[in-house]
Amino acid sequence: MKAKGLLSLMLSLPDDWNYNMQGLATLSRDGIDSVRSAIKELEHHGYVERHRLRNEYGFYGDTEYIIREVPLGEEND
Repeated sequence: MKAKGLLSLMLSLPDDWNYNMQGLATLSRDGIDSVRSAIKELEHHGYVERHRLRNEYGFYGDTEYIIREVPLGEEND
């Protein structure tokens, strides 16, 4: 249930919102560890994808989030 609530929250945020663990934790009553476990559950079920982006020097920078209303693989069902 926690993961579904977080998914609903994430889907309600603007597309340009910075989805980071700390930011998501401040929007909910849960701590960062709880948010992290919910994100992992959403990833496991195909609702969320995360990609670490590299800057022009090859260093890791921001994380790109892809958030789906329908899990990956079930879009055409």
